[in-house]
Amino acid sequence: MPIQSTNQVRVVFRLNTHRIICLMELSEAIQSHAIDFFLANGAEPTVEMQEVIQLVDGNYLGRRFFCGNLQAVWSPATGVLTLINEDAETTEIDLSGQSTAANAA
Repeated sequence: MPIQSTNQVRVVFRLNTHRIICLMELSEAIQSHAIDFFLANGAEPTVEMQEVIQLVDGNYLGRRFFCGNLQAVWSPATGVLTLINEDAETTEIDLSGQSTAANAA
């Protein structure tokens, strides 16, 4: 059974359907990379993954995923997903080429 994501986020849809699809595809790609990283670093497939939408003063800053002692942080400003293992070692994946959309909120 794959790691399950719990999303506690209300999505506001805009009229531009193409943009919504691009944002959803980017969001799914980010989640997929995070799940792959967690599983490759020893997370149990039944452990729940938590996803946090990061906002400051109403501005979207990115997403942070947690699974046990592992983390993944995505920044829309750079398009980079930073993977952090339990030894605080980091790996970065550039996802900016996956979509023309700048944000996956």
